[in-house]
Amino acid sequence: MKYLLGVCFLLFCLLFFRFFFYLQDFEALQSDKEISIYTRVASIPQVRGGIKTFRVFSPDGQMVFVTTSRFTPVEYGQRIRVKGTVKPISERFFTPVSMRYPKIYTFSRVGLMDRFCNLTAAVQKYVIDFFASVFSPTQAGLMIGLVLGIAYGLPKTFSDSLSSAGLTHIVAASGMNVSLITGFVFAFLSQFFRRKVSIVISFVFILFYMFLAGLEPSIVRATVMAFFAFSAALLGRAYFGVLALFLTGFILLFINPAYLFQIGFQLSFLSTLGILIFSPLSRYVTVLTTKDAEVEQEIGFWRKIIVSIFSDFKITFSAQIASLPILLFQFGSYNLLSIISNIFVLWTIPPLTISAFLVLIVSAISFPIAAFFSYVLLPILLYFEILVLFFGQNVFSVSVEDFSVSFMILYYFLVGVLLVILRIVREEGYMKRKSEQL
Repeated sequence: MKYLLGVCFLLFCLLFFRFFFYLQDFEALQSDKEISIYTRVASIPQVRGGIKTFRVFSPDGQMVFVTTSRFTPVEYGQRIRVKGTVKPISERFFTPVSMRYPKIYTFSRVGLMDRFCNLTAAVQKYVIDFFASVFSPTQAGLMIGLVLGIAYGLPKTFSDSLSSAGLTHIVAASGMNVSLITGFVFAFLSQFFRRKVSIVISFVFILFYMFLAGLEPSIVRATVMAFFAFSAALLGRAYFGVLALFLTGFILLFINPAYLFQIGFQLSFLSTLGILIFSPLSRYVTVLTTKDAEVEQEIGFWRKIIVSIFSDFKITFSAQIASLPILLFQFGSYNLLSIISNIFVLWTIPPLTISAFLVLIVSAISFPIAAFFSYVLLPILLYFEILVLFFGQNVFSVSVEDFSVSFMILYYFLVGVLLVILRIVREEGYMKRKSEQL
């Protein structure tokens, strides 16, 4: 225990000095000041009407939203130089800035990284074109979001409904994408290769997917954690999720301290931590995990449904109780019905995501066959669409005008106290059962 505390203290000191020197050299992009940035396009450019929007990052990691003409020839991963005037989106520290119609200079793609970016851009275009040719704009946007983790081509009304219903995370890059794809690829490869070979190939595939999804903080976080999980499996060691999460957080923040100020990283880290910490509390609900054979036979079917609903509730509640302060701090409101909307929708994500990858694979062989199987997904997509519109129009939200950092600290302190109390209660219950058995 002392050794572990010593290592944690050492890592904390290293991270502290990393941030100290980073902030010493950091220069925020000033409003109404003309700047020139040499960078790469960090997101798939989206076209709406006569404009094209995409994201880039400054040398210090500050996000810049660029708006330009739809005819500007830029693609994901392309090296460009952007020159124009920036305007902050809000007055908070390290807030993203916007740049409208700047001068954009593109560079030829000749290096190895450029060729790799060409490959990812081509795959992204193939995915987008396939779903756009098979489904309606809303349904295609949902499928593209599940595969690539981007809200591409979604109608504004539906996109607003997603946000109001608390379901935006479904069409955004998240660790769920990586988990589902990892499980699918590993299960498929295990039919043809040995376990260790399947693990190595699966991780290579996940690395490629990380670039395909635009190196979003949540995807990078999930990929690094997948690396720890695969390494533990290869070495025959136990995998501790909380430890892997904190090591991942340390690695990412040490390499790129700007992650700390990005809402994607904040929500991904805290949501995952909440799931890892709060989900085990469901063990207190013994009625759903009874091993009585007669009861199992009587309520087997309904028990599976109840367990599935409870599992979705557990994941959603755990993630949201951990990320609630960030949501209130960043957006100033929270939809109380978002937990219910997630329960009704989450079960559709695994079949839709896996099916999306299957039809994409089939489409490389035969487009008509892939299109036919895609239509099988229409009932689930229609169900998803109806629920999003329903919950998006029935909002029961709580608004907080000024949720300060001090309130955030108090919130997490109280949650920590609650966890300590529950741990004590659990240990006392364990000791009591142990004494009864003796």
